Amino acid sequence: MRFLVLLLFFCGQIFAFSAEYKSFSSNFTQKIRSMNSTINYTGNFIITQKEAFWNYKQPNKKQIFINNTQVVVLEPDLAQATYSKLDDTPNLTQIFKQAKKISATKYEAKYQKITYTITLEKDEVKTIAYKDELGNDVLITLHNQKRNTPINKALFTPKIPPNYDIIR
Repeated sequence: MRFLVLLLFFCGQIFAFSAEYKSFSSNFTQKIRSMNSTINYTGNFIITQKEAFWNYKQPNKKQIFINNTQVVVLEPDLAQATYSKLDDTPNLTQIFKQAKKISATKYEAKYQKITYTITLEKDEVKTIAYKDELGNDVLITLHNQKRNTPINKALFTPKIPPNYDIIR
């Protein structure tokens, strides 16, 4: 769960390199490799300066809603909604303030003993790589990025089915 939230806030802050956007959307793949296995996630996200919606499609469906104070994770396979406070997550603003350019297309940031490598392609973030606190190698790749497209604000409001367990 922590790597998921970290990813969410990370992508919300990646635009420290170019913060000129009202909205940003992208498809993504996320590969998490441990010593014994690899898990590949796919999905898409839409973010604004104040809100985010993440839609994981494979291998399990999951929706994540972020605003200025909380994160809500809907997991249909578990029939549950999990609420957490935004301040329970790593401070990624600090991560990107510390990012140092190491080549024409790469930045590196260190935060709480984790080193993040950010690769740009055509002035957009293309990949984010790091080793998480469990020793897993994480690679996030963005595809089909779009800026400033019209967004239905209702997308940022979770619709929790009545049969879901609520975890706070």
